[in-house]
Amino acid sequence: MTVLIIALVLPATLALLSLAPTTRLERRMDTATDEDLASIRQGNESPVHLWFLIGWGATTLFGAVFLLVRGQSIGYAWLGVAALWAVAAVTTRRHRQRVLAVLGERGRVERTARYRDRAALSYRWGSAALLGYVGQRFVQYAYPGQRPDGASLAVGIFAVVFLAGIVGFAVVRTRMYLSGDDLDVPDVRS
Repeated sequence: MTVLIIALVLPATLALLSLAPTTRLERRMDTATDEDLASIRQGNESPVHLWFLIGWGATTLFGAVFLLVRGQSIGYAWLGVAALWAVAAVTTRRHRQRVLAVLGERGRVERTARYRDRAALSYRWGSAALLGYVGQRFVQYAYPGQRPDGASLAVGIFAVVFLAGIVGFAVVRTRMYLSGDDLDVPDVRS
């Protein structure tokens, strides 16, 4: 029950924080330097937080469906948690759009092509890791007791995909950091 309470509080808090007005941020932007504006823009343009919310919502939804399929009524509460994750994702997206509208063109940074390519590659590896994790949990929920041989093989394959995704993401991000691609900023518009 404690896990369910924490699971309800976390997305509800994220959703409420996303509904906060941007007046404090607007006052901060008036005195911000170009680097601060670029940092605010980068944080609000990055899809990582949004994909995190969507990933947890999808994982919770799969778990709730399997609880309901097995006849456990607690699955309805977990459906509510999945709905809260969806609300948190929507409100976060709307908050980011509001912040970017306030920013306008200030703080826009054009990244090099190599940086953009490596960032896209790292997102693909991250997606593979998420697929592996969700696939493992999916099979484990489907066969909670003794699993047939094919299900055990599927869990093993998803585990390999999960680990390969984590390693691939870490390697690409490390190469991006060590190469200094993010330091070669050709244009910062104020």
